[in-house]
Amino acid sequence: MRKVFGEADGSYTDADAATEDIKKEALRSKRIRYVSTYNTAFLAERYPDQTLLYKILKERNTTATAPEIKFLHLSPESRFTEIRAAELDDPPQYIRDGVIHALRTVRVVLQKLNLPATTVQVRHYDFLPIFRIVLFDGCAFIGFHKKGRMARLSPMLHVRADSELYGAFSRYFDTLWDHFSVDAVGSDEERNRTKNGGEQGGGTLRRWRGEVHR
Repeated sequence: MRKVFGEADGSYTDADAATEDIKKEALRSKRIRYVSTYNTAFLAERYPDQTLLYKILKERNTTATAPEIKFLHLSPESRFTEIRAAELDDPPQYIRDGVIHALRTVRVVLQKLNLPATTVQVRHYDFLPIFRIVLFDGCAFIGFHKKGRMARLSPMLHVRADSELYGAFSRYFDTLWDHFSVDAVGSDEERNRTKNGGEQGGGTLRRWRGEVHR
């Protein structure tokens, strides 16, 4: 294990420490792939037009080729949302609300920029998350979901695209995307939140929006 992760060419004490480097790569990469419980690296702001996703699409929307963006999130219907919430000593709805809000934020960003829904592809998986992976053209950022610990407080590795480790995580993502996930079409719960004014949703959702990734 030590030999494998020795391929990493850099590390960060936690996810927050990697934020600025992630932003730099996101604004120049032609391909962005992300997997985690729910997406806050690109969506963690109080308002959609303050998110990194919005900034990327607004800046790149004038170029001939917009980046290919794929997000993999835990399904809001999965029993693992409650398991993960329990690990963090949070209310059962905490993770589910985060996933639903992330999907809604993607939709609002696309609407604000008048972009088609296919601009950002979102799929859901149904198992307990292990890795938090951000893959760009030239590098990847790898984090871990530890039991009872917020993901943003866990260390992250920086891996070059020409390394075997990058290739392994790239294949891992593509396998999940192609064979172990479904299109995020939105649940009845998410649609109801939007219809009833999701910005004023339940207390758990309001609390999630003021925090960073769990």
